Amino acid sequence: MKLTTILFYSLFWLFLYKLTFLSPETPNTPHRFTLARDTQGVPHVYAKTYKDLVFGLGYAEAQDRLFGLYFKKMLVEGRTA
Repeated sequence: MKLTTILFYSLFWLFLYKLTFLSPETPNTPHRFTLARDTQGVPHVYAKTYKDLVFGLGYAEAQDRLFGLYFKKMLVEGRTA
């Protein structure tokens, strides 16, 4: 039972990681901010306003830590049995 659970979560994590890893374009955000990553994958957010900069920072964090955000949401809802 533990092996199947570990396998399921591993595949789920890889699936989410593959969907969000180093996406070069930011959908539905034309000219609000520019998200560039260096060779080590560190995000650099460039924007004209502070509001757009914070939005870009949140977008980059969601790309990198989507599984953690989803897990915290499930934890708060009490669905991590």
